[in-house]
Amino acid sequence: MLSNKERTIMNFFVGHQGELLTSKDIAENLKLSDRTVRSYIKRLQVILQNNGADIIAKTGCGYRLFINNEPDFNTFLKENTDDSLKKNETVLEGSKDRQYHILNKLLFEDAYVLFDDLCDELYVSRSTLSNDFSEIRKLLEPYNLSVESKVKKGVYIKGDEHQKRHFIMDYFFSNNFSVSINKYVGDTLFLDGISFEEITIIVLDECREAGLRLSDYIIQNLVLHIALLIKRIKSGFSLSKIEIDKSVEGSRELEVAGNILKRIIQSGNIEIPEEEAYYIALHLKVKCISKSLDEKSSTSEKEITKELISILDRIEKDTGYLIKNDEHLIKGLISHFYTLCKRLQHDVILENPLLEEIKQKYGEILLLTKKYLKDMSIFKNYNVSDGEWAYICLHFMAAIERFRNTKKFNVLVICATGYGSSQMLNVRLKKEFGQHINVVDVIGYYEITNEKLKGIDLIVSTIDLYTIVFNVPVIHVSVFLNNNDISHIKTFIDYRTSGNIEKPKNVSSIDLNERSKLFDKFFNKDSFLIIDGSDSKENIINKLVEKLQANEDSSYSMIMTNQIKQREQMSSVVFGKHVAVPHPAKAVGKFTQIAVAIVKGGVNWENEYNDIKFIFLLSPSKIENVNLRNITNAIASMIESDCIQNEILKCNTFSEFEEKFMQLIK
Repeated sequence: MLSNKERTIMNFFVGHQGELLTSKDIAENLKLSDRTVRSYIKRLQVILQNNGADIIAKTGCGYRLFINNEPDFNTFLKENTDDSLKKNETVLEGSKDRQYHILNKLLFEDAYVLFDDLCDELYVSRSTLSNDFSEIRKLLEPYNLSVESKVKKGVYIKGDEHQKRHFIMDYFFSNNFSVSINKYVGDTLFLDGISFEEITIIVLDECREAGLRLSDYIIQNLVLHIALLIKRIKSGFSLSKIEIDKSVEGSRELEVAGNILKRIIQSGNIEIPEEEAYYIALHLKVKCISKSLDEKSSTSEKEITKELISILDRIEKDTGYLIKNDEHLIKGLISHFYTLCKRLQHDVILENPLLEEIKQKYGEILLLTKKYLKDMSIFKNYNVSDGEWAYICLHFMAAIERFRNTKKFNVLVICATGYGSSQMLNVRLKKEFGQHINVVDVIGYYEITNEKLKGIDLIVSTIDLYTIVFNVPVIHVSVFLNNNDISHIKTFIDYRTSGNIEKPKNVSSIDLNERSKLFDKFFNKDSFLIIDGSDSKENIINKLVEKLQANEDSSYSMIMTNQIKQREQMSSVVFGKHVAVPHPAKAVGKFTQIAVAIVKGGVNWENEYNDIKFIFLLSPSKIENVNLRNITNAIASMIESDCIQNEILKCNTFSEFEEKFMQLIK
């Protein structure tokens, strides 16, 4: 999968196929550095060799795209130019992520880093990197820390070591790891006198004092391990016999581990077996991972990382948790796998004191962890215990919490009252749900447009819009936002952030007789059309309005047609690729009616929607619309299922349509 910049350079070559292009030409056109372009071209040359093309370098002249297998190359090009790829960019595309990476490198891994090396590593120009460092300087300033540089050595962070530790705690741990873990197991891991923060400070002190430069995710793993170690000992779990790893014996890591344990014992007033130092040393050795994570499978770290990212991609698609680009999760798991494989190789059993609680409270996430990871190549030679799966599960729990904390829903507020009332509602929403929602705008009902609805996840309205169908969920609230309103919005947020793991089963609560009554209340054989070929949108709407006219006043057709047009001016009434639900901006009829057209050949509705096969014309009543929601929910179920649409498209009579559609009414 190409990154954004790789696709940009690839598209530039395609647009200038057959021409010789210098890296300087490409850099100037795409506003990148010459060095960055050359780095990307090297990667593209390797990628294209297996995808029907190559970028040929001619010394002193430049580069030229050569296509040797057009079908393969076209397939590759299509896969890497789809708009859906935009959401799968590398985690270091954004400036915030780059800054995090740079600070991690400077504070945990390397004291000095060459500026040009960073440009190559992050695939950005010097000017982009300079902007990132400007932001980094602002972050460091309150701690009296600065970014300095030395000739031939590179950039580094200058300042007092205690201030560096203070910054590390605030930037890397306080708002990330500790918060997400404590959200789930804070009460369970209450450690009687020693906290996550204190353990983290001890680990940081000893590692930095000994010159061990470890990434934040390695320290996070170690802090969690120590917290669970204390909990394990206090719960009465004994340590199984450990076979001493030769790489740990007499190492600096073992010495540091011993120092960490001494301070933990003093601070926590707890007896810890000396053997535990070997486990801590293994965590400290993670940075020195050999080519093979597991001796039996000989699988490299790179291969495991690739396999893990593929699994996270499946989890994201299946559950809705956006975690496949979570660098903390990926690196944290790889780090954890190293120590886990060592335990599995030596038959060391590590009891998990949180197992039963995780099973009871977070059973779904534990099952998810086992389901997707159990077939990984590094586990195929071993029997992994539930306790170990629960350790791995903690990483997923923290990642899901990070996702929930960063995912904000865009909310559009619709208010019929004055400016003061609408702002009061705005303030109340932010106060109650500020961590979870972003109020994009506060508008009146007639200000709704397709543009206003772009990127909106939820409409919160003081006007009851239940007779109006939108592509976006709508919650009707009081301008004062009462407890019932808060509960409804909270339910929406909880459901949308749950990853749909506990998605309610679509079980009917209405028996067959009731469904038949509901169907007869809204649908009529005389208001049903099957069009074998195709027709125009305007003709079909006019025919359907005319069929509904029979039960209404003489002025109904004209008013209804105008109101349908007004509603379409607000936002699209197309839902899915093949379903349109035209309806008036406000109710105009005496009765609630629905006219249906099944267009076998499809109809061009608007812009890209040129194959609409199902048209449901809703005409709500000005008086009452009891149970109309049951029908709109049934239409929504149909929109979500291509299978059901195919079945209904085969219908040739009203009775066949009735039989199929009634199954959707819940």
